[in-house]
Amino acid sequence: MPNLLDLMTPEDRKTVEGWAVDRLNPQHKPDIPPYFYLCAQLGYYYGWQAVVDFKRNYHSGIDSKGNLTRLAFVLEEAVALVKAAEKLHYRLNIDSGKINAATTLSTNDKSYAKHNAEYVNKLQDEAYK
Repeated sequence: MPNLLDLMTPEDRKTVEGWAVDRLNPQHKPDIPPYFYLCAQLGYYYGWQAVVDFKRNYHSGIDSKGNLTRLAFVLEEAVALVKAAEKLHYRLNIDSGKINAATTLSTNDKSYAKHNAEYVNKLQDEAYK
């Protein structure tokens, strides 16, 4: 069974590999090493088992014959999974913001509705990067 990178087109794979390089060499250095930050994001979005799999560099899978196998879990795959989870998170925030804006608009409070619309637009810009 192939890993996520094997299923990508060469262009997409280069993009994901670039994300991994950017993630490990951030412009603003966090207080913690980027590797640990990435592990924390994996844990937040996918649970503790994702952190364990990432630390041991493989995850379990089932091959075509139904046998349990070890599949490589590489940095680029981890970054791609985190990026996908972030996009989903932003989409859910946008949906929540739209609902919030609709309910706020129904109360005719124009200043709050304007603030909410700006927030939703900002989230949409982030989600579609």
